[in-house]
Amino acid sequence: MFDGRWAVVVVVGGYAQILWGSLSYLMPMLRGGGPARLSEGFATTRSWLGLVAANAAALAAAIGIPVVVLAGAVGVWALDAATRAARVGTARAGRPDAA
Repeated sequence: MFDGRWAVVVVVGGYAQILWGSLSYLMPMLRGGGPARLSEGFATTRSWLGLVAANAAALAAAIGIPVVVLAGAVGVWALDAATRAARVGTARAGRPDAA
């Protein structure tokens, strides 16, 4: 059904965005810490830069722009995602009843 560059468009434009959207929800949820910390985590993972870079990568693949542009957009997207994931952190919050 999909071949060549359209397979790349589907993977970059669709699957990768779904994956990042899932992780941007899952990371704050796993960290826990109550509603305030959860809201803070969601705000940290929300990224217009990542969304624009992902769509630019898919557009570059769709219209046949050189691979360097596609790789650059994916690189910006990955760097933004890694930075935001590190800012959210993975350390679980202490339980209020544990004190």
